[in-house]
Amino acid sequence: MKTFKIFLKQNKKSFDVAADLRARLLASGKFREVPEGESRADFVFSVGGDGCFLRSFRESKVSDSTMYIGINTGTLGFMQSVKPDKLGELVEHLVRGDYKLQKLSFIKCTATFDDGEERVFNCLNELVVRDENLHILTLKIRVDGEELETFAGDGVLIATSTGSTAYNLSLGGSIVHERFHTLQLTPIAPLTTIAHSLSNSLVCPEGSCLEISPAKKVQDLLVSADGYNTVIRGVRSLKVELDKGRVNRLIIDEHSFWQRINEKILRRGN
Repeated sequence: MKTFKIFLKQNKKSFDVAADLRARLLASGKFREVPEGESRADFVFSVGGDGCFLRSFRESKVSDSTMYIGINTGTLGFMQSVKPDKLGELVEHLVRGDYKLQKLSFIKCTATFDDGEERVFNCLNELVVRDENLHILTLKIRVDGEELETFAGDGVLIATSTGSTAYNLSLGGSIVHERFHTLQLTPIAPLTTIAHSLSNSLVCPEGSCLEISPAKKVQDLLVSADGYNTVIRGVRSLKVELDKGRVNRLIIDEHSFWQRINEKILRRGN
């Protein structure tokens, strides 16, 4: 028997859809819900928008056998591939094992502190680095051990291919097809008048390592991982790379990447 866990947005529509989904899964006799507080499950459902999908990634135990399914009760829902009126079809596909898996890469960020301690952050969409008090930030940036630039500005964003269509896009970054496993470095309001900083995004291939060091010996930074903000103090450096693991996004009714770009980004409001 397969296990499942449901994450949902806190509104009535999502509650109703989640209750319907739970009832259908249990009635099939093929699934059981994991107890509250348990983080590992075979199927992880997010009922809401993209923010709910990101929360399900952050709060669950990622493994090679875990499958993530997004059910869209939000607005954009770029990662939410199932509509609420397709729950019956969804459960039938799951029972038969009739589905496809898309492998999504995610970021591993290792923060090194002045005392030598290390702390690891993971994110599926993007990592944002800013000064704790939102002052101008000066950073030394290296790629694969080689000096790239001394950046000055509001901060930097590092996005996966999955996250290229999120905050990265609003900053003028490039859309990268989700089949590629990349890191994209995008500046946030660079001050090119006082530093030789890139004003455009930089896309690095899988296997690349970005090292970000404050121009000061150590600094207190505001780090946002998929919108989850943390102030980390006494930072000496941040090493950012793609994790060796992958997130399994389950797809039932497949739409092409470009179709989703057209429908969910270009046609919004039309």
